[in-house]
Amino acid sequence: MHYKMNKKFQIIFAFFILLNVGCKKNPFDYRTKYIGDYDFVNSWSYYCMSSTPPSNSGVIYTSGRIEHEKEDMIKVVRDASQPAYYDLFLIDKEGNLSVGGSYKGKCDNKTKMHFSVTGGGLGCPSSSTITGTKRK
Repeated sequence: MHYKMNKKFQIIFAFFILLNVGCKKNPFDYRTKYIGDYDFVNSWSYYCMSSTPPSNSGVIYTSGRIEHEKEDMIKVVRDASQPAYYDLFLIDKEGNLSVGGSYKGKCDNKTKMHFSVTGGGLGCPSSSTITGTKRK
């Protein structure tokens, strides 16, 4: 009888240990309020000396997602149909987004965010300003 009680205690104890240690999601993670599905508006432009016409701009509307990434980071998938293309940002407790120490944007509140991305190379600089609205 004593052996069966000890075995039950060990099983219950192991269950509680796994429950507490096995869960990686932290309910108090400051990034959690920004995680979810978003509608994005991407206003872009570029200037390329070697193309005709040399400049172009436009607006692209997509649906995407913001996800947890490793500690202090979020992953922004701007187009759900192309999940392999995403932006990684460091995010602080005030919602400021940065890459390599440079300010890139902000999660304004739980439902709105904006950021900028620059690219291109020699002779073809490009820039995008992206705003996101969380879907309910």
